[in-house]
Amino acid sequence: MQCTTVFIACLILAIMYFLPHYFRVILSNPIVVIAFFFFFAFVLLMFSRLLYWEPIYNLITEILKKDIT
Repeated sequence: MQCTTVFIACLILAIMYFLPHYFRVILSNPIVVIAFFFFFAFVLLMFSRLLYWEPIYNLITEILKKDIT
């Protein structure tokens, strides 16, 4: 799939459509959106650091013969 952003946006839209009204109000709150943004930015930062941890890096580059990027 080339355009994952559109896929994720459609998935979020579908989830928001089927959620009860109470959850939609909570998830539409700007503070909650900002908190989710920072949480997932932190997760991505930790994931990128995990890739360069020596055992994981050797597994990917030496055993699986894949480029880390």
